[in-house]
Order: sequence, then C-alpha cells, then structure tokens
Amino acid sequence: MYSVEQLSVDEILDSYSVHALAKIAVACGLIPEQKKRPLKDDLVALMKRSLFVAENVRARYAALDSRDRTVVDYLLYHGGVLRRARLERDLVRAGLAESTRMITSKRRDDTPLYAPGERMADPTSTQNIFQDILARLTLKGLVFTVEEYSEYGMATNAYKLGLHPAMLAYIPKVVSLHLHEVSVSPLTIQTKTVAHTLHSSPHGQLRDMFLYWDFVRRVQPPFLQTGFLGKRTLRAINGQLLVPDPTLEKVSSENETGKLFALRTLLTQLKLLRRDAGKLVVAGDASTGPPAFWTYDAHRQIGLALQVIIENLRPEPSYGYGRSWQIDYQAGLKALLQRLAQGGDWEDVESVVDDLRGDRSSFLVPELASYTGSKHYISIYFG
Repeated sequence: MYSVEQLSVDEILDSYSVHALAKIAVACGLIPEQKKRPLKDDLVALMKRSLFVAENVRARYAALDSRDRTVVDYLLYHGGVLRRARLERDLVRAGLAESTRMITSKRRDDTPLYAPGERMADPTSTQNIFQDILARLTLKGLVFTVEEYSEYGMATNAYKLGLHPAMLAYIPKVVSLHLHEVSVSPLTIQTKTVAHTLHSSPHGQLRDMFLYWDFVRRVQPPFLQTGFLGKRTLRAINGQLLVPDPTLEKVSSENETGKLFALRTLLTQLKLLRRDAGKLVVAGDASTGPPAFWTYDAHRQIGLALQVIIENLRPEPSYGYGRSWQIDYQAGLKALLQRLAQGGDWEDVESVVDDLRGDRSSFLVPELASYTGSKHYISIYFG
C-alpha cells in the first residue's frame, strides 16, 4: 500500500502555500525574515536542500519542549501517521492537549477552507491547544498534515494548505529516518470508564436459534402472499424465544422486525431452514435426526454463523454528488471483528474506526482511492 509517510519531498512541499512555506523556512533558519515573499520555486529548492538534513532535523527535535517532543514520539510510535481526530482524542485524554478551538465569526479569513468553523491555528502560541501544537510542529518542519489521501497518493487539492492542521498528521520518512525509534507509547492515556454495562453471552442467541428452528420443525408455518411470515406466526415464534423480539408489535411486516427476521435469514443462510411449497420447513431429512450444526460446540456454531453473515453481506451503492460508490461491508465487518477480538480496555467507537481506517481515505469504498475529482467527502459510519 502506498504509504503517506513515504510522500516525496516535492509532494510534501507542493501541498503547502508559499506563505506557509516561507514561515517554515524562517522558523527553521533557512532564510531571514523579510517583507518580500520569495518565489515558491526558490523556496522549494532551498527547503529540499536544507530542511531535511539530518543534523537540522535532530537539532529542531532536540529544541522542542517536553510536551511537543512527546507528540512527535507518539506519532513515531504509531509508524509516523495518525488521523488528526484520533491524535487529538489521545492527546486530550492523556492531558497533553486541549480540544480544538472553534469560532463563531463568519468572516471567511478567520477559519481554514479545509476546517470550517475552527479557529485558525497560531504556531507562535505556547498554549497546549491541539491545533496550535500541530501548527508549531509543522512550523519546525517535523510534522506535516494532508487533507485527502488514498492508497494512490494525495488527491489534487483545490487549494494549498496553511499551518493549520488538516485531516491526517504524519512525519515524513525523510524526517523520521533521522529520529530514534519509539517502541513504547510515550503517552499514558486514561482508561475509559463506562457507567453502565450490559453483559451478554452468545449461548442465549444460539438457544434462540435452536428454538426458532424447532418451532419450524414442528409447525411448518405458511408464508403470506407477500413472501413473509404472518403476524400470528411471528407471535407464536416470539413466545418460544428466551429473549423475544421487542419490535414485533410496533411493525406491520416481518421484514420490519429486528431479531425475528434476522433469525430466519441466518437460519436459512446456514441451510437449516428452507422454503417449500409456500411453507417454511427445516432443511434436510428430519427423519435422520437433527442437522450436524446442532451437534457442534458453541465456538464452532458461532464461527459458522459469523462466516455466513460476512459472506452474505453484499456491497451496496451509496450515492452522493452525482457518483455512486460500492461500500465493501464484508471488509468492514471482517476488520471490525478482528479489531474487537484483540480485547483490552473500553474505547471510543471513533477511535476504533480510526484504527481500522489508518491512513486510507478509501476504507470500505475502494473506488474512492482513484477518484480525485471532487473535494467533497463520503462519510462512512458503522457501529
């Protein structure tokens, strides 16, 4: 995968405005402060020669205060790249930063084009406000940001970046190769506390799956002309379950229920139920005993159930701004299950999603990687 921290020096510098580059060059001692702004080509040529030289990078890193150095180390610990939202949450929870400041002013110059509503970052500030911290590190030529990114590289921005942080924060390889490796997180992040938790077990779900299957074995309920089970049948099934479907009396059709329709769908996909002559019946030969699925241990049953759920997720189109996108739900669910299987402390849903996305703007939407014709975003959420 094309990695954001592998961006070339030309790509890094070209993404910034000449005004921002001039400020970086002055702060890093490459040029004196002057009223007349140098040409961008001249600035880029100078910065390519001097900004990323080993001794210069190490000197700027050594001159950081302990807080800003910890931010750099935390990015290095994460391979040099983190989504801005994740980095901000972690720094705030660790007590190293205050949340991004917003503004109420409607003046266009008071907020960045790529971060509307946010107070413009002040790289000269010594406060621990998040956008100011990142702006300071960009001013020092150590941490850069990018607004859009895909596996194929940066999208073509309709504007150049300033020192205000964009969507993704990264330390370029030309910087990190001159810094030390960080193998232990430098942050002590406060564990999330959850006021109320619900404990559950898959055994109850497996039991309800069997009770549903057993009802069908005994009754062979008929389908309505709509192709769904009738309300009377659904009430009878619901009365057999350990945990009844609370949505039943609030809906008019089986496909509007929550648990009941999901159970029938799952049992059908597991080839435990099938449709026959207008009725719902058990699959296979009932005279030979229960299907092999019911003889498996709970771990294997759960694994088979998850497998068919993933296999039967179909990419669905999402439409926006004149273009449709195929959302890869299979990839999303697989990644989510693998991530949650790691266990550990409570985490924000947003942090989990950021971990899954990494530096890929095309996560769940593969086509987005090769589409750079619009500055609008596609927002994907699953929880």
